[in-house]
Amino acid sequence: MARTPCATPTPARTQQRTQQPPRPPPNEAEGWRRLSKDAWKEKFAAFVRRPRDGRRALQAVVSGEDAAGDARGVGVPIDLCELARFDAGAAQGLLRWPERLLPVLDEALNDGVQKLLASQTASRHPDWRERKARARLRHCPPLSAHRKPNVSALRCGDVGPLVQIEGTVVRTGAVRVLEAQRWYRCLDQRCEHVFAVKPDAAQGNVFEAPKRCPGQDGCCGSRRFVEAERENADYQELRVQEHVERLGVGAIPRSLTVVVTHDLADASTAGDAVAVTGFLERRWQPHYKDVRVDVDLVLRACDVRPVAAAHAPGAARATEEDVAAFRALWRRAARSQAPLAARDVLIDSVCPRIFGRRTLKLAVLLTAVGGVGSDERDQDEDEHVTRTRGTPHLLLVGDPGTGKSQFLRFMAKLAPRSI
Repeated sequence: MARTPCATPTPARTQQRTQQPPRPPPNEAEGWRRLSKDAWKEKFAAFVRRPRDGRRALQAVVSGEDAAGDARGVGVPIDLCELARFDAGAAQGLLRWPERLLPVLDEALNDGVQKLLASQTASRHPDWRERKARARLRHCPPLSAHRKPNVSALRCGDVGPLVQIEGTVVRTGAVRVLEAQRWYRCLDQRCEHVFAVKPDAAQGNVFEAPKRCPGQDGCCGSRRFVEAERENADYQELRVQEHVERLGVGAIPRSLTVVVTHDLADASTAGDAVAVTGFLERRWQPHYKDVRVDVDLVLRACDVRPVAAAHAPGAARATEEDVAAFRALWRRAARSQAPLAARDVLIDSVCPRIFGRRTLKLAVLLTAVGGVGSDERDQDEDEHVTRTRGTPHLLLVGDPGTGKSQFLRFMAKLAPRSI
């Protein structure tokens, strides 16, 4: 049987493979571009159009009676945990890129308001009127990257994503007028596109004049445009300090500047315990020659929600059993005709770590619950009288180590807004 001769095997030639350059790491700040603006808007619109809660929130926007909401807009609370249950992708986008996607959410809300006013339901409510809706994000998921225990936990790496902190408002600035954005109209007859330019918050809200028209499809490039409109907004800066009760021994409480705009301005007062949701941004200080330039971290608030005193850290919580025991104490004192005995029980309950000092404890207790009341009668309504309490003050003077700070800490826990 003849065999077919096999070809002599030739040595394999070494093929030089061209090594592909490594792909650059994805830019996290531009990750929101993976979906188009219309796709993000459709995600948010589906959440806004929820049969019960979504429609109820839109009706609250158009049926408001406050006149301030017509100019400043109406805040619509958006629960991020509920949004995550409805659409995890939409919630993740807001948590990672709030500065880019929050305006898209506002557009979805205002489109829902327009559709509600054009529906048959609006014809049965002649008092409904169009007002601008602004999304107020709250209740961040309990993730370490977004829910911070205190101000000291914020770092430079937290710039960009959505974060939530809790603290006490220690200072409120004056409400000023901020130029929020400018609208320009292209003078090219083939384009005539109207586009918005926002100020640079990192440079102190300075406007930079546009160089080219972006166009509707991004291919105009005209250098001829004119300013068409300006939009102003209320602007205020708050100083929020972390809760002392959450710090360790010897730690100094840190504070952070919080920027609030529109309906959030002038909504908080000094002493309020608040939960702030927003995103960190850098603010460059003025630079001079041969002087180091400093950068501050500022929290631009998406929502400022007051925290009830009963839920504030370290605050005293009175249960129903405590109220019943308090009333029973005074009933027994009234039957035995010994009111001073009941008073001594209350005095001994003030700062129980310190023995004695009954006179000082009585002074601190009277300052917390006392004060001179006054009746204020409204000018428009003669029959309406408002009962207000004065502001009592107490000065403790003594040698170091006598327990003055212990009394102050105890009263701060008893009444968070007392000190």
